[in-house]
Amino acid sequence: MRNLVKLQKNKHILGLTNVIFQKDRLCSACQVGQQVGASHPAKNILTTSRPLKLLHMDLFGPIAYVSIGGNKYGLVIVDDFSRFTWVFFLQDKSEVQGIVKKFIRRAQNEYELKIKNMRSDNGSKFRNTNIEEFLDEEGIKHEFFTPYTPQQNGIVERK
Repeated sequence: MRNLVKLQKNKHILGLTNVIFQKDRLCSACQVGQQVGASHPAKNILTTSRPLKLLHMDLFGPIAYVSIGGNKYGLVIVDDFSRFTWVFFLQDKSEVQGIVKKFIRRAQNEYELKIKNMRSDNGSKFRNTNIEEFLDEEGIKHEFFTPYTPQQNGIVERK
């Protein structure tokens, strides 16, 4: 603002006269630039009553640095009830289908509980593969979050 007042006072810009600048007032462009979107409300009530009733999944990568084993991607699965987390490292996105199938079979056998629901983002890695057919065979409902809203998948995104 001070610079604009100097330009007006010294008449360096033609047509910039009789403009009153208010101190500590944001212009509309600055206000939009500093505006923050409303946050999603926190969920304080536990909606699941037992482990493995609801699992959250997310695939991240490719990461900037390849691991010693040559892995560039990571699959994170979080139990909604206990917040227990499983992390699988992958060399390619195409491995997701096999890892999810093995995980579901192993978890149901190990904990002697049935997985009821799985939630994931709307990414093609979970939508365009044969995972849907496998989940239907196992009787698991696959839920998707709204595209481009990682806030809805906050549990697994924070992991």
